[in-house]
Amino acid sequence: MNSHNFSLFSFPRLSIIIKLLVLFQSLHGFSNPEEFYHTCGNTFTCGNTITCIGYPFRGSNDPPCCGHPSLVLTCNDRNDITTIDIMNTMYHVMEINQATCWLEDVMEGTCPKELTLDHSIFDYASSYMNFTFLYGCPSINIPYLSLVSCGSAGYDGVYVLPGTPQGPGNCNASVVVPVLVSGNGGGRPTNSTGWDQVLRQGFQSTWKIDRENCSDCIESTGRCAYSFEKNRTTCFCPNPPFISDTCSITSGASLAKRSVVAVLLTAAYSQPPTATTATYPNCNRTFSCGTIINVTYPFTGGDRPSHCGLPDFVLTRWNNTTTELSDGSLTYRVLQLDQSQKTLILSRSDLYNNTCPSEFHNTTLNSTLFSFDGRRNEVLNLFYGCNSTAMNMMSHNLFSCNSSDFNFTDAYYLTGPVPRDPILRILYCSVGITVPIPRTVGNRLTAPGSQLRLGEALMEGFSVNYSVPYERLCIECGRLGGQCGFDSVLGQPVCICGDTPCPFHLTLPPEGSPNSTETFQGNWEFLMLCL
Repeated sequence: MNSHNFSLFSFPRLSIIIKLLVLFQSLHGFSNPEEFYHTCGNTFTCGNTITCIGYPFRGSNDPPCCGHPSLVLTCNDRNDITTIDIMNTMYHVMEINQATCWLEDVMEGTCPKELTLDHSIFDYASSYMNFTFLYGCPSINIPYLSLVSCGSAGYDGVYVLPGTPQGPGNCNASVVVPVLVSGNGGGRPTNSTGWDQVLRQGFQSTWKIDRENCSDCIESTGRCAYSFEKNRTTCFCPNPPFISDTCSITSGASLAKRSVVAVLLTAAYSQPPTATTATYPNCNRTFSCGTIINVTYPFTGGDRPSHCGLPDFVLTRWNNTTTELSDGSLTYRVLQLDQSQKTLILSRSDLYNNTCPSEFHNTTLNSTLFSFDGRRNEVLNLFYGCNSTAMNMMSHNLFSCNSSDFNFTDAYYLTGPVPRDPILRILYCSVGITVPIPRTVGNRLTAPGSQLRLGEALMEGFSVNYSVPYERLCIECGRLGGQCGFDSVLGQPVCICGDTPCPFHLTLPPEGSPNSTETFQGNWEFLMLCL
């Protein structure tokens, strides 16, 4: 076991940290640091539907530090209705699922107000399509659903069209609203009552607050809170240091990366692995399938057991020719994988040489690990169930979707992040999805006289960048003869020597923290102490 003697004089910034802690106390009105932990012990409950909701949400009567400033819930005790203010618009909260990080909101009335989400906090769920409500339009004969007057708004001509055209055009105002799309292609409301029912279904959105940091805090017996000084999640602890990223280091905690105030002067090192330690065999094997060869950490699959990589990087091999990667409800074909550049070229399996999926989902990936390459990709919008019979001539971007599940005779595609095609002015469509494609392919697809078919364009795939968690520690693990793996039961990475955890400690300074120490132990611990 290693031991270290620390001197307070070796930490020249200790006095600054203490002053900051004192300032933090005074700002929040607490007389001593122990009150931090106890003040955020309540959960939010309103009626029988919204119950026991914790961080990142807080109640309107709770201290500001107990939740994210954009996730404040208010309960109307008279009718047990929960509301949330999102960018100065009030919504009724119908449901909150903290396990999957989504909430369901609802608007009232047939004529919706402007709906805007802070996309640094929220994202829409995938099964939604944008519709635009146009208010105060001239009385002209166009094949759209005409709605009743919006009462006090004073608008008589209200029309609805799919997508997000630029501005209201000849109308007085426009509002974009996400509408839930059913799996069978959806149905078009035929009157204002129908649209009112659709809007009252609400919409689901996911939040992107750092969930992992809060999980680590809870596992270490802390309570999650929000640091206005750092603009991120922090942890209130029942014992010193009281404010940290995690509290006491416990064997069951998920210790991916820890930033602990420097007054935490000691850390308990676990004993070396014993004969009863779990084994992790065969991590020297690589994944190979067709043109995808010699793939290692963080990927698993094929001959590589699950403990040899991370749960989000599982590859599936089909007939030794096709490699697939699943993320949420979608599965992707892996056309190329470059571990030196950390890039992938993926193609949706449900749209591979096929323009008619069995379910309609936007293309999404875990944003904490994967990112679309905006320089090389552009957005392709696919719309289904369109009333192209209203057109005087056939558009070049129309296609058919005929399968055992659907019979969409008329569908069409548009390239670019915002549909601007004139076809939107005369079409109504039942459902739409978005798919990235290479910019070069998009240019070929839309070029006059192009012979490139839509199905062929979708087979080209799109570029994705990925990040590798624990990468620096895994490099050090490999330098010392180990192999990086992951114990899903403990939720922690492991440095493997042979078939067991390595018997040594790995220490290196984190980036930007020269006075810090990051420790990767052979028995699955990561630890970071930094000023």
